[in-house]
This record gives sequence, C-alpha cells and structure tokens, in this order.
Amino acid sequence: MGQSSPPPGGRDYLRFVPACLLLFLPVFLVVPALGPGKILFGIDMLEGSFAIRELVGRSLGEGRLPVWDSHAMCGFPLLAALQSGALYPLTWPVVFLSPGGFWAFTVIAHMALSGLFAYAWLRQGLRTGRGGALAGALVFMVSGYFTLHVYAGHISQISAYPWLAAVLWRIERFLSGPSLRRGAWVAAATTLLFLPGFPHFVLVAGLLAGARILFHALKERRGQRGRWTPAIGVALALGWGLLLAAPQLLPTLELVPHTQRISANRYEFTTSDSFPPENVLTFLAPGFFGDAHTTPYWGRWSLWEVCAFVGITTFFLAALGVGGRAPTRWLWLGMAVAGVLLALGGYTFFFRIYYTIVPGSGFFRVPARYLSIFVVSIAALVALGADRLMKGELAPKTSLRMAGAAAALLALLLGMRLLGGLGERSELWSSMPSRVQQGRGALLGPSFAKEAGGDAAIHGQAMGSLNRAALVTLAIAAVFMLRARGFIASAAAGWSLLGATALELLLFAGPHFRSQEAAELHWPPPVVEYLSRHPQQPFRIVSGRSNLNRDVARSQAAGLDHVGGYEAMMMA
Repeated sequence: MGQSSPPPGGRDYLRFVPACLLLFLPVFLVVPALGPGKILFGIDMLEGSFAIRELVGRSLGEGRLPVWDSHAMCGFPLLAALQSGALYPLTWPVVFLSPGGFWAFTVIAHMALSGLFAYAWLRQGLRTGRGGALAGALVFMVSGYFTLHVYAGHISQISAYPWLAAVLWRIERFLSGPSLRRGAWVAAATTLLFLPGFPHFVLVAGLLAGARILFHALKERRGQRGRWTPAIGVALALGWGLLLAAPQLLPTLELVPHTQRISANRYEFTTSDSFPPENVLTFLAPGFFGDAHTTPYWGRWSLWEVCAFVGITTFFLAALGVGGRAPTRWLWLGMAVAGVLLALGGYTFFFRIYYTIVPGSGFFRVPARYLSIFVVSIAALVALGADRLMKGELAPKTSLRMAGAAAALLALLLGMRLLGGLGERSELWSSMPSRVQQGRGALLGPSFAKEAGGDAAIHGQAMGSLNRAALVTLAIAAVFMLRARGFIASAAAGWSLLGATALELLLFAGPHFRSQEAAELHWPPPVVEYLSRHPQQPFRIVSGRSNLNRDVARSQAAGLDHVGGYEAMMMA
C-alpha cells in the first residue's frame, strides 16, 4: 500500500505536516520548563556558559567584536577559544535576549533545525517517503544523545549538532547532480558546523562525508568514467567551507599549540569518557544505571556522554532498512557499527588503531561522542526501514520473522529480569554496582548506594527500566504479528511503529527538560554595586573551590574580575 498522492489539480497540504510536527516538538518539550523566574536547566550553561554568551552579547551590543575576556583568570582570548560562538549567526540574538531566554531559544531553534535538516536529508537525499523521513528525523532529533546534552547544558555541541545533518543533506544533493551552486551549499553548511565552537563534530562530519564519498565512487558508479569527479567536488566544497570559517579558524589555530589539550595529548587523556561496555544495556533500558532525575546515575563516566538511547522500536525499523534494497544501507550499517566501536574508546583495540592512523584524533577526548555517528547512521536505516514498511514492500514471512525476533528479545529481557539473577538480594546484583564503581571512570565511589538513594532505589530503577523495555518489545511483536496475519495493513503497521518510536523518545526525553531559578545566574544587585564601587578597585575576586565555576560566571556576567576561570582550550 503506497503513500497517498494529492488529488489532480489540488495542493498536497500533507507535505507540511512533518515540518509542523518537527517545529512543534521542541516547543512542547521546552516551554513547560519556563515560567516566572524560571529558566531551562542545563548544567554547564548554568555553571558558566551563560556568562560567556552574555559577554558576547554585551560586546556585540556595544559594536565591538568579542576578542578578549578581561574578567576571568588573567584575561583570555575569547574569540580564539571557539566556545563563545561569537561569529555564529544564531549566537547574535543574545544581544537582545536574557541569558535564560537565549538558552531556551538555542535549544528550541537547534532542536527544530536538527529535525528539519534530517528530514530534508532523508527525504531528498535518500529518497524515502514522508513517513520514513519523519521516523528518521525524530530519531536524530530526540535521541538520548541530543536531549542529554541539553540537560548537560552543552551549548556548543547542541548548536553544532543540526549541521551534521545539513552537511549530509547537501552532500547528497551535490552527488545527485554536481553544480557550483550545490557546492556552495555544502561549503555553507560546513562553515556553520564549525562556527558554534565544537570542532569534534567537524572530525565526525569528515568521517561521515569521507565514507559517503568513498562509497559513491567505488559502489554507485563502478565502471563509469569520471566516477571520482563528484567525490572530488564534495571534498573541495568541504575545504571551501573551512576557508569561509577562516576568521574563526585562524585565531584558533594560533591558540591551539599553547593549550593544555596539546600538553595533555596522551592516549589516556583522549580515551577518558569512553563508552563503558556494560552501558550497551542502555540501548534497551536507558535508566538501568540511573536516569539523573528519579535516581542519580551510578554508572561510569557521565550519563550525558555515554547514553545514546534511540528507542527499541528503532532497532526493528533499522533491521527492515538493512533487509531492503537501498544501496546505501550497507554504508549506514557499517557506520553505525563503527560509531559504537569508536565510542568504546579505550575498552577496545579498534580505537587504538584509529588514534594512530587518523590525524587530529588525539586532540579530542570523550570517545563516547562518536555515538553521534551511530545516531546519524541509525536514523538513515530507520528511514529506509519505515519507508519499506509503509510502502507495502514487506512480505508476511518477513513480518513473521520480525515478530519472532521481538519475541526472542522479550524472552531475553524477561530472562534477565526474572531468571537472570537480578533480584535485589541476589549475588549478581549485589556485586554489579560495586564492580562498576571499581572501574575506570567511576564517579560516585564507595558511597554510591547512599548517594543514589539506597540499594532499593537503584534496584527498583534498574528493574523498572527493564520492565518498560519488555512492554515496548511486546507491543512491537504484536504489531508485526498482526501484520503477518493480515489484520492490519502495511502502512498502518508502519505508522504504529513510528508512533511507538516517538512515544519512547519523548517519554525518555521529557523529564530531562526541567526548570531552574533564573536568579541563581547572577550576583544580587547589592553585591554587584558594592564590589563595583569598592575603594580598593581594581582587584580580582577569589572564591572557594566548591563555588568557583558559578562565582566566575557571575563575575563575568556582572563585568567584575575573578582570578578563577575555565575554558576547554585552557592555556597550558
């Protein structure tokens, strides 16, 4: 059963529905967290990123380029340090918005752009139908990777994220018909990927683009003359994009040799925050090690770095994509696997090889961020799989096999829950948290159970997460069984699974969009007035270690000088 077409002579208004939905969802998630005296929560945003943006807004409002921050440490090259995002167009509204308003605007705008760019990439690039493109866009837009970085307040990463999809979209358009105009769009998307101040995504985009270009040259145009010409054109356009970013790139390159990232450029540093092997469980049960709102996260490293939950339904739709006929399905399957292997970082030999042979890989720590490659690739496979299902290309035998796979996963989850020795008093469960806390990257230490609310709380959260995974898997098995028996149409099965994907992702994401008191961002006005007019000015403020980051940020925002400070590109 194919997708409906517009009536003769009529307008296809349905084409606007996916875009409206992708624009509405960010508002639906963010606005409830706002209110009188409230702003959207974000750890790093509240710990200092808001003050950097406020500095940028103040400088731009005064007609000055924010080149230097005189208020933190002994001064710092603000423009060269990238994370200010001073040259990024979507930073400029900070001139008119309060810090809290700008943070909410940033999340809504970039979440919406993530969905829209991913939809355009999947619809126009991979040539999927609207339903398939919408399914893939939802995965890219509301995955745990994005929403947890909102919770972490990683403004630079959030701002760069949608441009990954934009670069892939424009590359696909260029490969389908090279032209100077399409090359310019590739270059523009590349520039906007770099300017927000998260260069790790430039490397990620390079890996994705390189794989796509190579696949195009070797597979899709095998035996044809000039098959490398579009690939070379894309490579030149990507380089053009970096040249357009030269006003930001050149000061940064001048700063890089003097930063602690160079002096600490060791394998141990690079592999910090690797994706722990036991966290593979979070692909099915994202709250198994705590969810950061009901119970604290008690796994290794930081939750927002090591969780890329995309929904259980997503894996079944992706499997349908792999089983289809789209030529690029093998590319995206390979990149999804490669993304997980790279994310495992120091836990596998694969990353050591990558670290050795890929130039620049040692500049970036947190291998878990390569989960972004997994999310991009799985979104492509989901779009292909959902499209295949909605167009009626799935034989009853295939639906039956998918129902059987879901039943097998359900049996595994129930086995872990009921028969796998995970009872609250079992030896396996009793030893699991302590073993996790003894590994590299443990953050809570020996008192983790008390800090996480007690043994009963962490056990209840883990088992509840497995229970929810089992319920979702049961529903998936039921949909495929109904389709196999002919009780529902293929399109209905496809839309049902798309709805289940959206529900899974929104139920996971929703609790991480929470409120914070806006007053906590700034020093009280009497304090600012007292320090500004103190007779012993000029001086720099000193704070205790526990309040350092917040006090530095408050001082920067007030235009006061503080002896402390932190930048990702801190001087060595």
